[in-house]
Amino acid sequence: MISTPNNLLCLGRSGTGKTTSSALRLFSTDVFYKYIEELRKFKQDNPDKLNQHFQVDPYFLNKTTSLKLVFVTFSPVLTNEVKKFYEETKMHFID
Repeated sequence: MISTPNNLLCLGRSGTGKTTSSALRLFSTDVFYKYIEELRKFKQDNPDKLNQHFQVDPYFLNKTTSLKLVFVTFSPVLTNEVKKFYEETKMHFID
């Protein structure tokens, strides 16, 4: 579920990891997109350097992008829990 390149609809019983997997999918997509943007900027600013010279500051996760990601649920409580989980996951990379 996390790594499929296609859109998907996930159905399952409670406690099976649907929400966690959805949040991790959103997070990994966001990180990958931001990483690729940083790499593109590096290549543009350093055309004669190899990718192995590329280093990224973990705070790049706080940058905004044009990427739009959506998590849809009927529950406002679940919305807040997913947002909290997402931010806590991000902090594991920054701290």
